[in-house]
This record gives sequence, structure tokens and C-alpha cells, in this order.
Amino acid sequence: MARLEDALRDALSSLYDPAFEPDPILCDALGCDPQAGVEAVQAALVRLIRTLEPGPDVPATSRAMRLYRILTLRYVQQQTQEKVAEELAITPRHLRREQQDAIAVLAQRITRDDVAVRPNGAAGEASLPDAVVGDAAHDAWLSQIKQEVASLRKESAGFAADVGKALAGVSDITRRLAARYGVSLHVEESPPNLTALIHPSALHQVLVAGITELVRQRPTTSVSLRAVARGNQVTITITGDVPCYASDDHLMRELLAAHDGSLEVQAHDDRVELLITLPSTTTMSVLVIDDNDDLVHFYRRYTADTRYNIIHLAEGGAALETVEALKPDIIVLDVMLPDVDGWELLSHLHEYAASRTIPVIVCSVVREEELALALGAFSYLPKPVRRQQFLDALGRAASLAESGASTRPASNGAAC
Repeated sequence: MARLEDALRDALSSLYDPAFEPDPILCDALGCDPQAGVEAVQAALVRLIRTLEPGPDVPATSRAMRLYRILTLRYVQQQTQEKVAEELAITPRHLRREQQDAIAVLAQRITRDDVAVRPNGAAGEASLPDAVVGDAAHDAWLSQIKQEVASLRKESAGFAADVGKALAGVSDITRRLAARYGVSLHVEESPPNLTALIHPSALHQVLVAGITELVRQRPTTSVSLRAVARGNQVTITITGDVPCYASDDHLMRELLAAHDGSLEVQAHDDRVELLITLPSTTTMSVLVIDDNDDLVHFYRRYTADTRYNIIHLAEGGAALETVEALKPDIIVLDVMLPDVDGWELLSHLHEYAASRTIPVIVCSVVREEELALALGAFSYLPKPVRRQQFLDALGRAASLAESGASTRPASNGAAC
């Protein structure tokens, strides 16, 4: 089988080369007369690839469909690896692995008793080897992964994960399973305030998948986790003391891709490293000046598991002093306060040196958006405000705060 796969690989790489001389073992396997020339072998290979095309009821995300497309795009259409990888939304390295599997599929297809790659082009029924295609449940699982990830992504706007907290939580969850396999689990202390732009639930699932897969690899005895900040990215490394790694990591890759992250597997002589890369972010402090405790409770719920940390001030009289001491990144201001006039406070915040560059979001039942913007507010939200609208406003204010630009009235106020 190995020689047949090598012969297939050479023939596919020279599929349209008239000077190519195919291996006799390939000619024999395809039922081609060597005297008929290379064209007969090449035509048989194209027909063979076409017999692998899945039926219309097979999901576009199935492995069978992906392997068929790789063979068609790479060899029949002669597209470059980079272009095929981009079209299939996988890395070139991943594509090279998949190409090997696709060639193995062809080799198995040739050796099946029921295969028929006839010179007249009438191919036998299209079917992939069971070992490669898997059953319908596997393809349905892959399709379900994409649906679940797409649903989670819609709910992920504004969310961020505390990486250190995630590593600690996941290690507690997986430690019992690791002990069952005789594997010790180690977590290095993460840098403080290390935050990644990913839904906490998604990060937990990625880490659980990576740890459990390494724990089950034989002969693993130790798994360690480490997280570091590198520029504007967070890199989490899961290391297992096993020389090889073979696993279905579709769930990890789909979850990471949905959050602009990636997974790279590095195999060394004495260990395997799963490198998880995600965009990083910083925690933003939000000073809420509002006497309504119930509403502030909702703000805290809205911002749970996000990058925003709510600081509550119930009265406006201490606002300037608090700004000076805490230096918040964003201010959310209600103009109906018990001790001071909110409009005057907004004007003072705009003029005061310590708060002049801090974006102020006016959130009030008083419907005076134009006045709020004229007095220096960055944005205006009429109460009651929904979660996504609140997070969207914070996101725009955070972008301004991080840019270092001066605050300026927004051209369009947010609305409920």
C-alpha cells in the first residue's frame, strides 16, 4: 500500500505532464495497459477522483467532501497549496496533512473489490472507504459543531476571558480525569490581568479539549499549562510529555477560529505542545455615577465576563475627586442625581483636566441627547437600556479611550 500511495502521489503531482512515466504498480492497479501511454493513467486518475464526489445529501462540512475538494482543487484544477488552504479556511500545514489522507483514500479506493475505473469513463458507484469517511453520525457531529460555534459567536460580543481564572478552573475540572490515567497536571501562575477576547465558555471548552486529549495519549505522565502575553496576543501552551499526538481537534479549531484565534501543534522528541493563540485585551474601569442601585446591579450583570469593571458612585458631589483618585477609562453618568445637577457635573467633567479626555456616556430617562453632546458627552443612551446596547456604547468609548484621542460628541447617539 505504501508503494501504491507513493506512486499515486508522483502521478498526481505530474497529472498533466506528457513526459511523466507512471510506476508500473499504478498502471496495474488502475487496469491500464502500459503501452497505452501516460495519458491513459492520467485520465483514469481524474475519473477515479470524480468517483469520490459525495452525494447531494452529504454535508458540505463533512470530511468526505473536504478530501474530495482537496483532490479536485489541488490536482485536477492544479491550484496552489496557498489558494486551496484559503478556500477551505485551513492552514497550509493542515492542508498538507489532509492531502496525505486524501491520497490514502485514493489508494484504498483503488484496492476495493468493487472499484471500477473503466477506460470508457463509466465509473462505479462513488463511495469512500469506511475507515476514512466514518459514519453519518461523525459528519453530523462536525456540522453540529459549526452550528453551535456560530450560535456562541453571536452571543460573544463584548465578552472577554480572564485567562488565569480559566486555567485554574479548567485544571480543577480535569484533574480527576488526569488522575484516572495516572497523569499529573501542573498550572503555571499567569501574569496578572491577562485577558483574552473570547467567550469564557469557549475558552473553557478549548482548554478542556486540549488537556483531555493529551491526558489520553499514551504514554503521557504529565500535562502542564502556561499562559503569556506576546504583544497584542495571548499564547496558552498545553504541554504533554508524549512524543506524538493524534487527535480530532475540530472543536478546538472551530471555537478558536470564531474568536480570531488559532491552534498550532508542535511535536518534539520528548513532548507535544498545543499552542493556543488569541487576541488579548486590557481591563477597562467604568465609573458609573448613578443613585439607582438596582440599575447599577444590571450594569454589573451586563458586564460580567467582559473586559469592563464597574465602579459605582451613588452621588455626584465626589465625582471629580473620585476621577482624580481612580482614573477610570470610561464614565457612565445619570443627569438626575440627588445631590448635584447632572448637567453641571457633565460640563465640569468636560472641563476638568483629569477627566477631559475620558469618554462620558450619559445614560438617563431625560431625553436630551443634543444637550448631552453639546456639553461634552461622548455618547447618549436613553433608559431603559438593553445589554447589547450598553456593551456597544462601552465598546465605542473603549476604542476612543485606547486610541488616546480627545473625547468628542458622537455623531449619532445610541438608542433603545
